[in-house]
Amino acid sequence: MGERLDRYLHHRKVSPEKDGSFAGSIDAVEQHLQKLRTAAGDPTAAQHMTQIDAYFYLEKLDKIGAKLLPQIAAFENILNRVRQSVHDYLVEAESELLSGQTESTLFTRGESYVVERLQQVSPDALEKYRAAEQRLSEGSPEGYAQALASCRRMIKALADALYPPSSVPIKGSDGKERILGDDQFLNRLVQYAIDKFGKNTHVKLVEETLQGLGNRLNKLNSLASKGVHQEVSVVEAESCLTWTFFLTADFLRLEDGTSGLITADKIANT
Repeated sequence: MGERLDRYLHHRKVSPEKDGSFAGSIDAVEQHLQKLRTAAGDPTAAQHMTQIDAYFYLEKLDKIGAKLLPQIAAFENILNRVRQSVHDYLVEAESELLSGQTESTLFTRGESYVVERLQQVSPDALEKYRAAEQRLSEGSPEGYAQALASCRRMIKALADALYPPSSVPIKGSDGKERILGDDQFLNRLVQYAIDKFGKNTHVKLVEETLQGLGNRLNKLNSLASKGVHQEVSVVEAESCLTWTFFLTADFLRLEDGTSGLITADKIANT
């Protein structure tokens, strides 16, 4: 507040040698300046006077000008300082906006993609994502814990949409058959990725990618499950929501075929 007041008084300072500032609005500054200019008179008016009248008129203006011209200059300087300050502010604001736009475009695009795809693929998962955001914004340990729980529900909702639970045994990448029921949503997502990758000669690459997805799913699930048992910090809640967001984006990219991961379809087309 003190800095703003000092800047305001500096911009409206009437005389650099004396204390005192004009506290009126910019409109008041302009009106006062116009009055001073009118009082100072118009030297060109002497052109329409007799020689003697012009002499005394100009002599009078000189005396008035000696008093008023410094004031006129002072109020013109006030306007100039305010104009410059406004210009500097707008340039700085524009620079910050452009900088912010450049830095946030990537994440804005990413969120738009996830939201739009979830609306089509799993509206329930999108609802859980919004719920997690809402709980996170509450700023309380209870809200953070509920945010983690919403993240876990979001992952399950995504699994239900991409790979619904089934009572039919499914052979995994290790050759073993398993029932991928309602509670096995992490395994269902991994199996979904396996089905999308398919069988190809790039076995090692596929295994590493699947292992990475599986590890991330397990770590994220462990973090999300913490909200049920322990007090949760804002850092943990934010990390969980961020990881959930990016993991969701990975599976949505697999679903629509835009993933950067090497799938069977991509290998078939090379």
